[in-house]
Amino acid sequence: MARLSDEVIDRLSEEPDGVNRIAIFGLPGQMALLKDEIESFLRTPDCRGFQLLSIQDFQGQGDAYVGWLDCFWDSKGTTDPAVFRGYCAPVVAMAKLPSYIFTDGESLACDILVRNDGPADLHNARLTARLVDISGAHLGEKTFTYNAPKGGL
Repeated sequence: MARLSDEVIDRLSEEPDGVNRIAIFGLPGQMALLKDEIESFLRTPDCRGFQLLSIQDFQGQGDAYVGWLDCFWDSKGTTDPAVFRGYCAPVVAMAKLPSYIFTDGESLACDILVRNDGPADLHNARLTARLVDISGAHLGEKTFTYNAPKGGL
């Protein structure tokens, strides 16, 4: 994960100065990087799965406090299970954004991708995309229908 995290940090460093890059996704730093890494796999059409290593602390030969779960698989409070399932689930909607950061007055135009690894094709499914600012204030939303074949993007 270190190499991929470095790649994400490199992309974030290209954004305007003075931006709190750790809070871009509204998640703690480690989880923001993990979200970006998971979504990069989900955006890959031929990807058939991935493993999440070091999600749990290891207390064997010494201590290794590396995960967001403790050694008993209990949350350490760094992420909320419902938030995690928003980007790591059988069906995940993702915005294909041209940048991580937008400034006031800038228009947002992007594609919405739906990765469907669920049990069946999705036909005329409804998706509501909501745009909120960092404080959670509602900026806009759009509802549309889509088709997503099983195992596809």
